[in-house]
Amino acid sequence: MKAAADRPGSIGGFVLRFAAVYLLLLSPWPGCGRIYVSAIRWTCARLAECAPSRWWIQVEVLHPTAVRPLDTRIIVADRSRSAPDGRARALVFDLDVRAIGWIPTALALALFLAPSAPWRRRLVGLCAGLSALQLLIVLALAAHVAGHAIARWQVPPHAAPAIAVSIFRLADESFIMQLGPGLSLAAACWLVCGVVPAFSATSGLRGRDIAATAAKLV
Repeated sequence: MKAAADRPGSIGGFVLRFAAVYLLLLSPWPGCGRIYVSAIRWTCARLAECAPSRWWIQVEVLHPTAVRPLDTRIIVADRSRSAPDGRARALVFDLDVRAIGWIPTALALALFLAPSAPWRRRLVGLCAGLSALQLLIVLALAAHVAGHAIARWQVPPHAAPAIAVSIFRLADESFIMQLGPGLSLAAACWLVCGVVPAFSATSGLRGRDIAATAAKLV
């Protein structure tokens, strides 16, 4: 007889698969984190090209160390405030994109891939959940940069409504300065895009049948 943890629909099997996938994604090999950080930097650079001509934005690579695990630098300057010789003061943001984006993304990947549900259901939920998560991560990075630029250069109130400033501060304090909210957001994406659709399909079933379906999700 198979052990409970070995059965496809057991909680133990879900936990073991989740731990294996999560640890693999966070391990130095095969370097998924580096690939992810490069992709986020590329995305930020493309978005910077869409900024109004007033702003000069450059995205650079940093080489993290054990003491300073920062991997991305974003430089922002306001051309409208440049000196006659063309020089302008700039804001420099050194960020740990691996912690901000990759660790929550790896958590979401492990949660979506760990269940023993049909692959089609897992992949549909994975695509939806990861798309939402990446959008929120990029928006949080943009809000971090924009919020500090507004505070530094005192953008007129009509250009930065109070609610926008509040959103910038919330994104900064929640996703940039702390790891916990990002992990919670990853779990929320899994629940909304992975678990809820599966239960919605069984909304007309009796409680006993729903319990059986829940067991199949893991």
